[in-house]
Amino acid sequence: MKTISAMDPITLKTHHLLGWRPQRSYDFAQSLTLQPVGVMEIAKVSQSMPVAFAKNGRNWGAIAVLGPPDGSNLYVDNGGRWLGGYIPSGLRFYPFKYNEMQLHLWPNFVAESVAEKGVEPFFKGNSLTTAVQSVAIALGGLSKTDAEAQPVFELLMKVGALVPWALPAPRDVGAVATYPSLFQLDRARFDDLSDENWLSLRRYKSHSWLYAHLESLSLASRFPAMAARKSAAKDAPPSPTVVAKTKPSQEVSYFLSALSQDLEASR
Repeated sequence: MKTISAMDPITLKTHHLLGWRPQRSYDFAQSLTLQPVGVMEIAKVSQSMPVAFAKNGRNWGAIAVLGPPDGSNLYVDNGGRWLGGYIPSGLRFYPFKYNEMQLHLWPNFVAESVAEKGVEPFFKGNSLTTAVQSVAIALGGLSKTDAEAQPVFELLMKVGALVPWALPAPRDVGAVATYPSLFQLDRARFDDLSDENWLSLRRYKSHSWLYAHLESLSLASRFPAMAARKSAAKDAPPSPTVVAKTKPSQEVSYFLSALSQDLEASR
């Protein structure tokens, strides 16, 4: 029996008899065209999708751009299969989000009774299950690294090296499609940073993910072709349902291992 939907934090009082079903497809992300990612994920995300920057309140962060404005997620096919080479953590660990030092559920996600078949519990006794604790550690680690990166964005804004991001438009379209809230590095201004500012960025170990961001921007030019393929596939037979092949704890283990390697490489 479905009992609660929320962007509420996961608490023992509210969720002790509730749980979630491991995702079987990425249909839930069909309408998403912007997805926050951790700065330490940029190196992997940037291999298959463009990465921009945005400010949410007082804090800056990285955003995976999954499609054009007013479009759909081009990295999920009509059958719910993920098409990109890397799945951003925020989608990989659905229905969990990390905000203000606490684990939350996605908005409009409906938790279910643990008495239902196939439902994974949030709690075992008075503590989060091992799987949920691991998700909190993974997402919390990314959040911590993002917080440590804030001086990088502040410096780049101060010197005018962050500029509005424009999505490359097809040649036969006169107007340029834009996401007004997104920013990118201005390469010329970035390359012309003073030695002092350059060393400041180096102290924050940000060069690798800033360059990965720059290299990713050209991937947006693929969007028209990707949109055409997705549209053409609408009348094709539906794709098989994507069944999770690993347990939540295993999925988190793989992610934490990859994240630790990225952190080590940036030192």
